[in-house]
Amino acid sequence: MGASRLCGRCRGVRASGARRVLPGRGWRAVTTPRRNLWKAASEVTTLMQAHELLSRLMPAPDSEPGVLRAFYLRSAKVYLRVAEVDRGHHHEALYWAVREREKGEEIGDALPSEEVGG
Repeated sequence: MGASRLCGRCRGVRASGARRVLPGRGWRAVTTPRRNLWKAASEVTTLMQAHELLSRLMPAPDSEPGVLRAFYLRSAKVYLRVAEVDRGHHHEALYWAVREREKGEEIGDALPSEEVGG
């Protein structure tokens, strides 16, 4: 499959978020820029929508630690907002918010202070 690989958390969306499978059409480019996906992530109303968008935005595991930290802290804010809106999944969304925040902070603790901004 080369440099791009399928993301394990979503069906048919590559880890880069750049391509997806359409029934009967095969792989097709998706032209949604990352900044538009973050805007959409800030407007989601369900936990499922948050999972879908954030899995498309997730950087590669071998990305720079600062990029991973920023992703986790930003996704924690998305999940925290979803916890207030999607009341049927309130506790699960809170779990994800805490999990993502802790992952981001853990990466931040391992970074030199000039990379964290402190």
